[in-house]
Amino acid sequence: LLTVHDPKPHTGADTHVRKRTRHGAYIAQLRHRADALLVHGQRLVADAREAVGGRVRPVFVLPHGPLGERAARQVAAPQEPGRCLFFGRIEAYKGLRHFIDMVGRLNARGVAMCGVVAGRGSDLQDHRAQLQAGPPFELVEKFLSPAEVATEFMRADVVVMPYENATQSGVAAYAIGIGRPVVAFDVGALGEMVQHGCTGVLVAPGDVAQLADAVESLIRDRVSNARLAANALKRGRGEFSWDRIAQGLLGIYGQLHRAR
Repeated sequence: LLTVHDPKPHTGADTHVRKRTRHGAYIAQLRHRADALLVHGQRLVADAREAVGGRVRPVFVLPHGPLGERAARQVAAPQEPGRCLFFGRIEAYKGLRHFIDMVGRLNARGVAMCGVVAGRGSDLQDHRAQLQAGPPFELVEKFLSPAEVATEFMRADVVVMPYENATQSGVAAYAIGIGRPVVAFDVGALGEMVQHGCTGVLVAPGDVAQLADAVESLIRDRVSNARLAANALKRGRGEFSWDRIAQGLLGIYGQLHRAR
């Protein structure tokens, strides 16, 4: 049983690695040898079947559980109103340019906020000077420790994910684990991790104006922000909990064992 996080590689560096390195060849061999596949969203089932090709194999679906719960218990950092977090491995597919555009629009409207970019990656090259110029941006360009990651998410008011393409996301899983609302473009299986109107807001892919409106609404409406944050925590401890995922995984193993 092979877990496939990204049936299709993200655009940019990931595509290069998959097609032109030995790492990509190893991935292809693993997929060829698998008896069954596991993905983290219903929207990824067709992509997984297309990616492996050849003989028909069963594809199972289980969500990715919450991240950061243990680290969050070891740090204390209050939520800071207006602090918008763009986090992770900063490659082109994550849409940093859209985040920068959004922050600029909100700053022009006089919204009290800070656009925090935390992580490192090749897409910073074209934007570093602007992000280092000071408010309304803050750049944390490094590989963050688990405690630092937890601190950034706990300080965040809104986690922003303007991805141009995606499968599922560890960033969304972290927002669920810490309990922070997400505003994201509705791409890949993000719509299964971010429940629109319940744990976050989904907007049309590429629509930066809609993205900015959604983020501004959550900055200004503290009641809605708190409600989405509480719902995220509740979902992480309920349907997305690791206990429930473990039970689902044991069921899949049992089914495959009986079939053999």
